[in-house]
Amino acid sequence: MLGADHPNTNHARLNFARLLVADGKASEALLWIEATLAAREKALGENHPWTKDAASITADAFDTPGRVEEAVRLCALYQSER
Repeated sequence: MLGADHPNTNHARLNFARLLVADGKASEALLWIEATLAAREKALGENHPWTKDAASITADAFDTPGRVEEAVRLCALYQSER
């Protein structure tokens, strides 16, 4: 009803991804997180706190399956802290 790029949809998508990461399903979470990150970057820009939050969660998911270099790159790109 709200659409794929609506802020509420993205917020729900990110929360679902956080649950997947917490449950040890980081690979599954990446699909949801990356979609949220792309939508937030498009709508809000890369310097918005919500975009940086999505980048941080994405980096956390990259850390889990051993994609540390990608996590570090994301944090540097979005200047986010973890």
